Amino acid sequence: MNKGLREILITAKIIVDITKTNLKLCFGGNKMSDVKNGKAPAVLSYFLVGILWWLLDDKLKKNAFVKFHVKQALVLLIASVAVSVAGWVLIFIPVIGWISFAVLIIGIFILWLMGILKAVNGKTEEIPLIGSFAKNFKF
Repeated sequence: MNKGLREILITAKIIVDITKTNLKLCFGGNKMSDVKNGKAPAVLSYFLVGILWWLLDDKLKKNAFVKFHVKQALVLLIASVAVSVAGWVLIFIPVIGWISFAVLIIGIFILWLMGILKAVNGKTEEIPLIGSFAKNFKF
């Protein structure tokens, strides 16, 4: 084999390897088909509808991308309930309690938006602060 052709083939192999690595990094190790087929239910999981959809659809239960976002959405739902319960205590503390409750609600809203954006972009990155708790769900 001549030297020029060999260099072209080696370069092509390097490009293919880099592309595969980049795709794996972009999609968090998920198959591209999982991301493509699971974007809608992953986004909707943050609206509770996707969690119900995931529970009822056996195909989605096998989709790692959707499962990741369902777990993140469940953690966010639990955090939202905790903030709501805390809010009932905080509203009775004038000014400081009200401000604290408002900050917590705004924080939950920001985390919710971050989860949705990560699902829309096909990423499997944990939601900051609370996302690591999703690993405790064993389903």
